[in-house]
Amino acid sequence: MTSFLRQVAEPVRRAPAITIAVIVALTIVFGAFISPPGEGASDFEAFATDTPAAATADRVDELFGAATSAEIAQLAVVDADGDVLGPDTIADTLALIATIQSSEAVQAAAIQTPEAPFVSSYAGPLLGAAAAQGIDVTTLDDDGIDQLYTAALTSLPAEQAAQVSVLLGGDVDGADATAGMVLVFLDPAADADVLAAARSEIHALSGTTDSGVEVYSFDFTELNVEANETVQTEMGTLLAAAFGLIILILVAIYRRVSDVLASLLGLVITIVWLQGIGGIFGPDHLGWTGGLTDMSQAIPILLIGLGVDYGIHLTMRAREERANGADPAEAASRSIGAVGSALALATLTTVVGFLTNVANPLPPLQDFGIMAAVGVVAAFIVMTTFVPSMRLLIDRRRARTGTDTAATTADPEAVGALGRLSASFAPIAVRRPGIVLAVAAVLALGAGGLATQISTEFSQTDFFPAGSRALETVEVVTESFGGGLDETTTVLVEGDVTTAAADEAFTAFATAIADVPDVRSFEGLAQIEITPNADGTAALLQVQTSAGEAAAGLADALTVAAEDTLVAADLEANLTSEQLVVDEILGQLRDSQVSGLVITLVASMLILAFAFWARDREPLLGVLAIASVGITTVLVFGLMVILGIPFNVMTAMVSALAIGIGVPFGIHVVNRFQEDRRERADVADAMHHTLAHTGGALIGSALTTVAGFGVLVLSSVPPMRQFGIVTAMTIALALVTSLTVLPAMLALYARRGGAGTVNGDLVVELDEKESVTA
Repeated sequence: MTSFLRQVAEPVRRAPAITIAVIVALTIVFGAFISPPGEGASDFEAFATDTPAAATADRVDELFGAATSAEIAQLAVVDADGDVLGPDTIADTLALIATIQSSEAVQAAAIQTPEAPFVSSYAGPLLGAAAAQGIDVTTLDDDGIDQLYTAALTSLPAEQAAQVSVLLGGDVDGADATAGMVLVFLDPAADADVLAAARSEIHALSGTTDSGVEVYSFDFTELNVEANETVQTEMGTLLAAAFGLIILILVAIYRRVSDVLASLLGLVITIVWLQGIGGIFGPDHLGWTGGLTDMSQAIPILLIGLGVDYGIHLTMRAREERANGADPAEAASRSIGAVGSALALATLTTVVGFLTNVANPLPPLQDFGIMAAVGVVAAFIVMTTFVPSMRLLIDRRRARTGTDTAATTADPEAVGALGRLSASFAPIAVRRPGIVLAVAAVLALGAGGLATQISTEFSQTDFFPAGSRALETVEVVTESFGGGLDETTTVLVEGDVTTAAADEAFTAFATAIADVPDVRSFEGLAQIEITPNADGTAALLQVQTSAGEAAAGLADALTVAAEDTLVAADLEANLTSEQLVVDEILGQLRDSQVSGLVITLVASMLILAFAFWARDREPLLGVLAIASVGITTVLVFGLMVILGIPFNVMTAMVSALAIGIGVPFGIHVVNRFQEDRRERADVADAMHHTLAHTGGALIGSALTTVAGFGVLVLSSVPPMRQFGIVTAMTIALALVTSLTVLPAMLALYARRGGAGTVNGDLVVELDEKESVTA
């Protein structure tokens, strides 16, 4: 460790300008590899693993091809007067259908057969009956339309009537309804660009007609594009506000513009390194990691928190050394020597902790672990070289111009308001450590009990901004039709599906599920499409459903029916659907985070225990530093339950945040307390000095990160808002445990003869003429 820190400090002390030049050159190189925005996966497809539902979906693709049914574009027509079968709404619907049918882009992608048109609508029976009788439907009044529609529906076969009836939604009373659906059937085998053009043109028909009829395009691909554009605009505003808050807080802490600029430049360089190395590791170059996911957004936030922490500790320690009479070069070296060991340990444990995700079954978590580890190393390198070098050059210039009075006017023992606030926690931690630890234990046990009840939720609409047209569309379609009409739950049946027994089993299954909630049915018949494969060894039973996020309950009911009918006929049956795959991934995500947290905490503890043993023969210090992080994590999970915050893609980052922020906090306190105990025999005096100096820096770091990224609570996107709350809670609790629980444990440990009382000073040789106490 000492040799490593000497190698870090030496170029900063001897050649700060060259050090800065090297960092800038590397930044330019890494910047050239940054992937353009928008590339990579951003949804749950990136999480796909070999779960039962996912494996069944893969088997379906293998036996039937990737496209097993038509792609359906959906347009919901909603009448403000409450009757989509009224004359005005029918006229608007006819105009809508005509526009779709005449579109060359839609025609190029549509499934066009002589037997069936590629556009189907809720008004289909009405239009068909009117054409057959030679009636101009636009001449009918409301009663005439209702009578013709009812007669037409009654004349249809029951199965066809069932399919048509679901196209009326909302408040339905006989031939009256408040909503109707227009479906456009597109060929899934069409060229991707052709399909995209058709969907885009259909989606553009969304809006309000002259007669006040609302048309909603229920196309998740297009709705996601709309939502993402809104989110990007909003996030730009919020991140600008966050950056502004960070600058204001750093100005208040440093009270020198040059120090603020050095830290901010260090943060920017760190993020450029992360993005550039991510591009090198990504699919366009080395292929070690996959594309970007929503989880990747947490890494820059984590790095800003770490970078601010590193920068504040180095800067404040350098100021302390200057106040003790050191010249700028000595102050830079001593700050790296004294604080660098804590930073190096924090970096090592955090990196190892993140790299445990490489063994995770979920690819995005594997990538997150790798890139978070890369980012942490980048933050350490940049903040321990670039920032001290910048400060050294500025201090030398001030010394030459006679404007640097730090060494002659500063009081070495003086601390600011944050230091005094931090030191105020010392008396209770030292005098009543038992009470502090008992309260912490009770809270942790209670939070642990609550954590077992944390909800696991994910919806495709979670990232839709509140009040957006995209979210309004989803709400309208869900309320009127129970969700999109393209939802299917697929039952893959394998065996000899050509026998009479198999036919009987299929019929029995269809009958058995007709009354199951969320299965679309009409007059006792489930809407189900049966498709055998070419060699008769398998069949797809595609059940029209409307379960949405309640897919797990529907799957249970369908599984029971399948066992009683299909399996009883010596056929193998397995279920799959998009939502079932999502549910399984969420379960894996939850389980992997729990197991990963345990592995990470244990790995970090072993590393710290070994490091403190190798350096000071006090391995228990490593255990104490990690113990406070474990308490923080449990408390955050408990508060999530109390606040009703679910465990989702974004809030799953709580473990990473707790470790990434909490471990450095703990190491800084332990490291400084060891140093202070060698100079102060009294435990209370040593702890007061530790918290006054290092604790003040911790508060500054925490305030910067909480205030900066707490602006996410203003986001209109629920997961981002929840992530902002969880981030603020995690950092705040990590700070509180570092200033109360950890000092209480250290006080008890010190009174039993540990923490710097046995081995004397730890000396870090920086060169032949200089040594510093670390």
